[in-house]
Amino acid sequence: MVITNGICGGNDVAPPSPKTLGPKSESAIFLMEIRQVGDRLNALRGESESHELYDLKNPLDVDAPAATRSRFVKALTVTSAPSQYIAASERVNITSGQIFNLDQYVFSPVEPTNTPRMLESLNTLLPKKVLTGLDVQFPGINEPHTMDVSKYLKNRLPSGVVDTIKKNGAEFFLVNSTPEELAAYYKARGFDRCTIFNSPSSTKFYVLSNQLTGEKKVVVSGINSQARLEHQLLQFYFSGVDVENAVTAIGKVDDVKSSSLQQLKAQLNNVKADCKILYIGSRWWVMEAIGNNENGLKGANEGEGYKMLKPETHKFGPLVYDLAYLDNNKTAVAAIKMPNGELAGDVVKAFIEAGFHKVVMCGAGGRISGDAAIGEYILVKCSNYKGEDVRFREKATILDVSGSMYVNMNSKSNVTVNSPLIETKSWLKEQKDGASGSVDVETAHIFKAVNESDREITIVPGMFVSDVVGELALEKKIGGNGAEKHIQDFTVSTLKQLRV
Repeated sequence: MVITNGICGGNDVAPPSPKTLGPKSESAIFLMEIRQVGDRLNALRGESESHELYDLKNPLDVDAPAATRSRFVKALTVTSAPSQYIAASERVNITSGQIFNLDQYVFSPVEPTNTPRMLESLNTLLPKKVLTGLDVQFPGINEPHTMDVSKYLKNRLPSGVVDTIKKNGAEFFLVNSTPEELAAYYKARGFDRCTIFNSPSSTKFYVLSNQLTGEKKVVVSGINSQARLEHQLLQFYFSGVDVENAVTAIGKVDDVKSSSLQQLKAQLNNVKADCKILYIGSRWWVMEAIGNNENGLKGANEGEGYKMLKPETHKFGPLVYDLAYLDNNKTAVAAIKMPNGELAGDVVKAFIEAGFHKVVMCGAGGRISGDAAIGEYILVKCSNYKGEDVRFREKATILDVSGSMYVNMNSKSNVTVNSPLIETKSWLKEQKDGASGSVDVETAHIFKAVNESDREITIVPGMFVSDVVGELALEKKIGGNGAEKHIQDFTVSTLKQLRV
């Protein structure tokens, strides 16, 4: 963490001189975190309290070329590793000899814009405590957990944002809107400055401020399901935020979902093909595999298959999916980024209604029992969500993929949760005693969507193993940990059986 004025989560270091890497004003607060995430080094940069974000000569200038900013990261990680600008507590996460750029995490100003899409009634809505009407179970803050929660949070929640929330509170903006529309709404509430903090997650954090009064607030958007809301609240809770009293909400999650689903359904009505196949989860990897297969590529050059396939990409709020036509347009294959929680069920239902009656589940989850290794595919026939077992009805046909070496048949039933942060050691013991084999946040919802359809559905029900709960915890992001290593073969094998 790069710090000034002695602000640090661990051992303090002296503030950098304005002539080197620091902001122009010594009174400014300039926070940076350096972390190793998989094979990527992420640099998070924060805003200056003096409202002079960066010295124009500073390599961190917002308008500076990416290559210039990359040299700053090189200076931190290569020239004198670990750098004097990194707190001792963060040095273990630094790998020398690697160069990365700062574009992945960025603070950007947002100009307010009113549009016809914004509901006039929104201005009459009053903030309410976010826990109103919610039934969120918070584990004991010191209860033994199946993973290192602090490491898990470091890779998902910017500590600078958490510090601001602790001081000024936070608000969930549960409205389907653009950043400019969000800024316009809060401008009407007296916040004349809006800055967005982009991160790899679809969750967006905004820092709102009133420059006259000094009032500040963190606003959270991009929450697309009740499960996602609960997961974010649990992250705040384990970070020391008073979620009961310091966090409010505007709008409803159901309204955000409804808007995105309506747009999705309208677009799906335009898909014309004799055979329609849905891969739910692993969007990019599935299309890359199809592109490699269709063009006789061996996958040596990552991204080449995807580029040659040229799938259509459609985005509706938090929903992102690719569409490719095969077999002289007789087969349409859709691959969607796995929606979170119950939204996965809503999305599968929408695709089924649009004629996608062949469904392949290719998300990732944690192994609880059994012997499946990281990257193997676990077949699931039953999932339990909040005490209710969900099994397929008779009309559902399970595609036989048992002949593949990477398909594990030894798993038991699945348990679906809203957040991995509820997976304490006592929870794990309870699941093992109940013969649960795997855990994720989508399976039961997808099963329900299949059961609610009156159509004959062919499905591959299961998930790739991303972690072993209590043994090999998923504290970093899934990407790069090996969970996707069999997606190429899996996609080609299932597609061969399902296509025209």
